[in-house]
This record gives sequence, C-alpha cells and structure tokens, in this order.
Amino acid sequence: MSILLLLGLIVVAGGIGGLINSLINDKGFVLPHAVPKGDGTSILLPGFVGNILIGAVAATVSWLLYGPFNQSAITSDVTLTLGALGGAILVGMAGSGWLSNAVQLYLG
Repeated sequence: MSILLLLGLIVVAGGIGGLINSLINDKGFVLPHAVPKGDGTSILLPGFVGNILIGAVAATVSWLLYGPFNQSAITSDVTLTLGALGGAILVGMAGSGWLSNAVQLYLG
C-alpha cells in the first residue's frame, strides 16, 4: 500500500472523527458563521466544516508523530493497522472538540 493512500485514509478518518464530534457537541451541522460581539468586533465560529478540518489535521499529525511512519524512511512500504486507523478517528474527535471548546470559552 502506498504511503499517500495510507495518509489519505488517516486524513479521512480524522475528518470522520471531527464530523462525529460536531454531531455530539455542536447540535448537528452548524455552518461556519460570524457572531458579532458587543464591542463592534466579531468572531468566526468554524461550525462542522472547521471540526472536520481540525480533526483531519490532528489525526494526520498524530499519525506522522506516533504511527508506524515515524520510524520509517519516506520511500519504504508502511502498513496501516486498525489501531492506527482507530486512533486517527479518536484524535480527530478530540482535536475538533478542543477547537469547539476553545471557541465557546472565548465567547463566554
């Protein structure tokens, strides 16, 4: 299996984790939108799209740091285990959850 295919699977798995987090914590598929604050500024709420992106990035970084790829040369064949795929989903959920919580704390 090629390294790019494996990386693609990790990105998709992290995105799925972010999507699941949106369903659990954000009450469904909320689109990105700006919320005005009292001082004339506004803050962008990333919605489910942001959760998917953050989940995909967090899972990718986790896999690159802790997966079987971290000890391998870029040109060698690397396998993807079910544990690594499951971990990518979990990290995707946690990463997008962190983003959602950070935004909610900022809004007060």
